[in-house]
Amino acid sequence: MWVIIGLIGALLLVVYLFSIRGKKAVLDQVDAVPEEAAEIDPNCCGAHEVCDKTAEEMLADASKYYEDEELDRFSNQCIVEFEDSDIEEFREILYTLKRNEISSWLSSLEFRKITPPGVIRDEAMLLMQD
Repeated sequence: MWVIIGLIGALLLVVYLFSIRGKKAVLDQVDAVPEEAAEIDPNCCGAHEVCDKTAEEMLADASKYYEDEELDRFSNQCIVEFEDSDIEEFREILYTLKRNEISSWLSSLEFRKITPPGVIRDEAMLLMQD
């Protein structure tokens, strides 16, 4: 019985020592990060590893209308199933956009609290990848 308790105690001691050693290794790695790498651009949106848009550009994109004012009726609505005619309205606007405008259009919809149908989001992603 005392042997089992001794083995358990020894095992706990080994685990404790490894955990202390692991924490020290992590802290050493954190200390090794250069200061300039730790600095974060205050204008960065945080959505990408490298910030490619300033906050002003993002706000300009978000507030831009793409002649889609009729979609404002979907604002602040949680629609699970869209009617086919509604999907076609989104699709009509999507396919009139240039490839470099699609991301801004999606940002504009998000800013206006409009959730496009899933099929439209998928099509937009495919169009941006082409």
